[in-house]
Amino acid sequence: MKKLTMRKSLCLVTLSLFVGMSSIYSKETESVSKVDDSFKEIDGVKIKNIFEKYAKEIEPLKNGHDQKIELNQNLVAGKLSREEYNNSQKHRFDLGESREGLGVAFFRTNEDTYGKLYYTWGVGHKLHIQEVIVYDKNSQEKQLKSLNNLVLSPAGHVDLDSGFGSGIPGLGKAAKNGTYNPDIHCSSGDGVDDARAYLRSTGGGVLMFPVSLGN
Repeated sequence: MKKLTMRKSLCLVTLSLFVGMSSIYSKETESVSKVDDSFKEIDGVKIKNIFEKYAKEIEPLKNGHDQKIELNQNLVAGKLSREEYNNSQKHRFDLGESREGLGVAFFRTNEDTYGKLYYTWGVGHKLHIQEVIVYDKNSQEKQLKSLNNLVLSPAGHVDLDSGFGSGIPGLGKAAKNGTYNPDIHCSSGDGVDDARAYLRSTGGGVLMFPVSLGN
């Protein structure tokens, strides 16, 4: 009788542990599954809040340092390689049908303007920036301007405040009068593999990349 009682007690403890572990696993799974949705409709206010939260960690980037900084398991700053884009961004986020498969980056320009951009990589390590959304400095909710279909060749760069960049008409004039100050750079070249081809911050601008490492 005592043995039966002990067996029942052990069964109840085992069942309780199983239910507890299942609950924890479900919460973790739910959290991972929501990673994609958490970046779907983020606006200028939320982007600014993220940058303010990690202000200390990203200070080296504001000072022009070329480095990658892991802010948490789902967010890195500074630069992201094409290989990392393939493994942790491409087809990882629910960005809507028109942006399917694109990578996404949040930015603060060297003039303290916030926004986000959607991009992919092409043949010859060319960076195709499909859409750039810049928010108004005052409200952060109003979309100031949108740039579309920018193609950066290896070593190409863009000033996200002015909208000028490599291959864009008006760059020469902007550079000559001193109003051109690029924020992002396509760091790649002939013979460079995917692990060494980067979209990175430059000139005091800062990029942040959401990443999803789940299966």
